[in-house]
Amino acid sequence: VFCNIFEYLQDDGGNIADIINATHVCKQWRSIALDAAKLWTAFYINNIEVATTFLARSRNQAIKLFLTEARHPVHHIARLVAPHIARVRVLRVRTSEDKTVMRLFSRFIHEAPKLEELSIEKEFRQFPPPLETSNPLPRLFGGSLPRESLRTLTVRYISFLPRFNGPSVLVSLEIRRDISLDRDFCARGLIEFLQNCPVLERARITLAGIIPGNEVPQDVLVASLPRLERLAIFSTPALIAYILTSLAV
Repeated sequence: VFCNIFEYLQDDGGNIADIINATHVCKQWRSIALDAAKLWTAFYINNIEVATTFLARSRNQAIKLFLTEARHPVHHIARLVAPHIARVRVLRVRTSEDKTVMRLFSRFIHEAPKLEELSIEKEFRQFPPPLETSNPLPRLFGGSLPRESLRTLTVRYISFLPRFNGPSVLVSLEIRRDISLDRDFCARGLIEFLQNCPVLERARITLAGIIPGNEVPQDVLVASLPRLERLAIFSTPALIAYILTSLAV
């Protein structure tokens, strides 16, 4: 009964204050809460001590991880979390620096078969150019996004788009990029990505700026999206036309 009550204290957004407070009420409450692994499955990994505690208490349960501004070196956090990547169900990263994303994800080289939601977002405090690299993180999640589990993908102002190696179960996609600063952006690559999203239902694509050289591909690929219900595209007229021409719905 107590476990069922304690579940109402759990915050899917990673707020741990209520469940921690419950463990400080009395020895009985603390014992019950510590024995219930599912109460410790949603947490921020900004702090190594907190992350270590919750990873241990959640035992083998699927987990939801959140990272904003890390209080410890990101590569240390990544090293701690990497062995548990196979049980991550939700991963949301929101940071002001590209290097935080790269240092975190460079450690995630093993498959993530339970991952259902992935959100990677860079908050702009200033507008530096993106990373000067092509094909970054080739080993992320074993070389491919988990195409049999990932249903929601959000990538905002990050200069790379992870890939699927084959048809996926993705149903919701949001992409925001400043393509005028993004050397790695390729309109054709976006369509190739969509070709592996046959059950996609919702897509929001924002491509701000103008492609250097005003280069929109002349050849047209076709991505079949028969289940697409909602589509919003914000970009230049030429790029919007190219994307719409490439979609079969």
